[in-house]
Amino acid sequence: MSVADAIGRQPARLVAVHGYLEAAADDRPYLCARLNGFTDCRGVAHLRIAGSSQWLLVGRNRVRGVETGCCAIGSWSSHPVVLRGRVRDGVLVVQRPRD
Repeated sequence: MSVADAIGRQPARLVAVHGYLEAAADDRPYLCARLNGFTDCRGVAHLRIAGSSQWLLVGRNRVRGVETGCCAIGSWSSHPVVLRGRVRDGVLVVQRPRD
């Protein structure tokens, strides 16, 4: 399901949402419909990622292919990723993959 579909439908069940990960060092992580020229979600559909999300960037189950810049730039995926979770009020509560 796309980010825009997830925002519009807000399904009650766990869903797989396709988008681009954006995790600025000084902000919360987001899943974006696409990234703009500044590697962020400004002006496009996006979901704030909530729940225990540290695993997205670190550890065995981390999202693969994430690029990292310096300072407040943080991390982002230059390719679409899929996160599983529940969507409510513009927030994606992610489910950590099982080890």
